[in-house]
Amino acid sequence: MGVADWTADGLDDGAMKPTGSSKRQPQEECCSAVANINAAATTPAIRRDLCRCFKKAGHGACVVSDKAKQLPRLCDVRVAVPIDPTVNCGS
Repeated sequence: MGVADWTADGLDDGAMKPTGSSKRQPQEECCSAVANINAAATTPAIRRDLCRCFKKAGHGACVVSDKAKQLPRLCDVRVAVPIDPTVNCGS
């Protein structure tokens, strides 16, 4: 999966599954996508493009930005680029 291919799949309520507690976790496929995208962010130029992609997707109708921002924490993945439509991509 390329950076540009990442969509809101897995970010809606249907993609969250119960874990036996009150917490809801993303599906394994969603966490794998977060890890794969992060692994592809190997250069400053790629990270900047990824940031711009996240900003664009975050303003779209298919992405729930509050849930998207939680993915790295819920998936236990340290990301090089925050999944946040308000982040400054120039820094």
